[in-house]
Amino acid sequence: MIDAHRCCQITPRHAHQGLHASQSASALARDPRTVASWLAQEPVHPRPARPHTSTRDPLHAQRARLLER
Repeated sequence: MIDAHRCCQITPRHAHQGLHASQSASALARDPRTVASWLAQEPVHPRPARPHTSTRDPLHAQRARLLER
């Protein structure tokens, strides 16, 4: 199994340095089949952040009305 750090090292070696799966595998001390399978997968993209809501949001409208008075 490859940890996240090793996974993030595989793709740049292949894309930017032009290394083959076997060359990347020897540089990272991994099996070439494992590296080849990771290269065949879709790139991992971080999930978009959820919109944060404040627990005070319902109070903002009430406070604005009070300040207008």
